[in-house]
Amino acid sequence: MATYLVTGANRGIGYEFCRQLQAHGETVIAVCRTADDALKALGVQVEESIDITSDDSLADLRDRLANRAIDVLINNAGIAKRVTLEDLNFDSI
Repeated sequence: MATYLVTGANRGIGYEFCRQLQAHGETVIAVCRTADDALKALGVQVEESIDITSDDSLADLRDRLANRAIDVLINNAGIAKRVTLEDLNFDSI
């Protein structure tokens, strides 16, 4: 059994990763800014109030997890931003 850390876990693809991994018996750490009841009901470890764009928030997550080993990181969190290919800025990615 592996330990998975999933960012952006509260809805959409992140939530579905958590749901399916938990159903397969994996250990799941679901990371999000705010957890809703559906995520909390999965029976996975939920770490909320985490903003992956904040160094302080990530340091808080590191401290919460202490020396816990993470086998797989699914870095699903992102920022929704409308950009055309002509305006694509690689530094912002």
